[in-house]
Amino acid sequence: MLKYIRFIIFIFLLLFLPPSYGEELKAVVILKTSNRAYYNQAAESFENRIKQKAKISNYLLDEIEEKELIKKIDNDNPDLIFTAGTAATRALLSNFEEIPIVFSMVINPVHLKFVTSLRGSGNNLAGTSLDIPLEEQFKWMKKVMPHIRQVGVVWQAEYSRNLVKDATVIASKKGIELIAIRINGIEEIIPALEALFEKVDLLWAIPDSGVYNRRTIKEILFFTLRHKMPFMGASEQYVRAGAFFCLSANYREQGDQAAAIAIRILKGTDPSIIPVHQPKDIKLGVNLNTSKLLGLKIPRKFLKDAVKY
Repeated sequence: MLKYIRFIIFIFLLLFLPPSYGEELKAVVILKTSNRAYYNQAAESFENRIKQKAKISNYLLDEIEEKELIKKIDNDNPDLIFTAGTAATRALLSNFEEIPIVFSMVINPVHLKFVTSLRGSGNNLAGTSLDIPLEEQFKWMKKVMPHIRQVGVVWQAEYSRNLVKDATVIASKKGIELIAIRINGIEEIIPALEALFEKVDLLWAIPDSGVYNRRTIKEILFFTLRHKMPFMGASEQYVRAGAFFCLSANYREQGDQAAAIAIRILKGTDPSIIPVHQPKDIKLGVNLNTSKLLGLKIPRKFLKDAVKY
């Protein structure tokens, strides 16, 4: 009888107690850049997956002075820090060089010098990127515009050189010619667009701050709309403002991927050797008014699940 009772207790513990039972909870800090919905989605997804394994402290970068934030996090003595957004990640870099930092919601982490390579950071960081793989971008260009043949890209920053080089090869494999123009300053953007206008079927935005920034984006959008030049934006913000379409990541997937990385690190994996994860769940965003202006219809099977603006 006693053996039977012990067996029942064992089964109960196995089925109903959390995985962390009997294990020492790790101290994990979550730092979001702000309270915007996309940061919240990533952070919530991360926390839901890791909360049974960790004691979690939450902070908002835009609600606390940086010195006070560093002090609070230092007092938490975390085993790992999760960041949502570029600003949140940058704020911690020089202050926590010995503690693993898992970042998310970041564009071009190599350019930002968060990591030395997408194959591994070479430091105490690991994480997820919002950058859609080039293969997926050109695949979706063909889905949205089946007859596409030439794609134009304008770039300036030196860090874009390898991206354009890789994109040229990948585009060729998809039957697309990539026509790239490098500029030396923002005053050359419109002349570059004029040079591309009659040569390409689509203008493709890449994360190059020398071309696409707050000073230039309105002028670029105005040019593409006035000349009825299809424009693939770099984010939903572009599409809301008038770009034809864009691809974006699933923000909850960013948190899920980051949590998987964090669990590996907490189990002993060196963050420096973990590759940067890229989006797998990719969504299409379309501006229907721009589609009508251009006289272009996206195939119904792709438009059905797209985010429409």
